[in-house]
Amino acid sequence: MKSRFFVFKIVITIFLVLGFESMGVARTFDVTIVSTKQVVCNIGDTLKFYGSGNGDYVTINGHKVLTSVPSSPPYLSYIGQYIISTGDSSFCISNAEGPWCGTITIVDNIDLSEICLGADINIYPNPVKDVLSISDIQSAQIKIIGLTGVIFKKIEFKNTSIMINIGDLQPGIYFVEIVSDKGRKLYKILKQ
Repeated sequence: MKSRFFVFKIVITIFLVLGFESMGVARTFDVTIVSTKQVVCNIGDTLKFYGSGNGDYVTINGHKVLTSVPSSPPYLSYIGQYIISTGDSSFCISNAEGPWCGTITIVDNIDLSEICLGADINIYPNPVKDVLSISDIQSAQIKIIGLTGVIFKKIEFKNTSIMINIGDLQPGIYFVEIVSDKGRKLYKILKQ
């Protein structure tokens, strides 16, 4: 890297939650260019990426997932966030100077639907085309979240079941986060 870039100190927010004992709360990790080389996390955790402000983009397992807008002069800037899913093993923050790469180590390789406390919840169909049904839950908040952490829908309800129209979303992988007084569940769905 050129000398105009400082070696940035990074504070990685790590809340060691062995076995998801604190209600299955997903953790957030800061990942910074020229600093972070490894992230040890769980499926459902969020990575927040920071780059040099020089047209940075982020790849996960070689696939571009985030892009920033160049800033003038270049300085440490937020690129975006990404939610860890099964199979994620590497990241790169790249720009005109070249890539800064590191590894992702998933310590508890469990299904996303297991990251919770509380009763069983039924989410169907999966894959889904237009309408997602959720049943066997009472009084909760539901979020439909993209892979980069963008919240597309946020719904509060007090029934035992709900049907959510997601026909307006682009095809791809999304997360359904359900939070109630009994805990939190995070599901991965495929929108066709």
